[in-house]
Amino acid sequence: MTLTIVGAGLVSPAGRNAVQHVMFLRAGAPPPPVSPFLLPDDRRLRVFYCPWLGARLAMDRRLVALTEAALDEALAPLVPLGGVRDPHVVLCTGTSRPGLGAADLVTLEDAIRTRLRPASLERTAGDAGIFG
Repeated sequence: MTLTIVGAGLVSPAGRNAVQHVMFLRAGAPPPPVSPFLLPDDRRLRVFYCPWLGARLAMDRRLVALTEAALDEALAPLVPLGGVRDPHVVLCTGTSRPGLGAADLVTLEDAIRTRLRPASLERTAGDAGIFG
């Protein structure tokens, strides 16, 4: 069996899962709250964030929380069938950038190993890293 979770599933500032995204869109819900992140000159950094994670959550914890939400949604239909055993995981992340360090990605890998107990875990990087 192959299970593919692209990105962080459908987890974004607009919703925690696919159902919330559709519901909020159809209901015409207002956009996510204003960014709490400030630039050095006290202007707001124009980004959206997931309010259920808070603005102060460290990058590694943020990545783990988003990934766990995506895994919960993706794996839920398989629970009645006994779940997933010893999957082979390919984790495709963004390229290194300020604010996303190697240690953050190691924490994410460790959380995936703890959660899924994969037979293997390989990491690729970059927007199209998975195709490499």
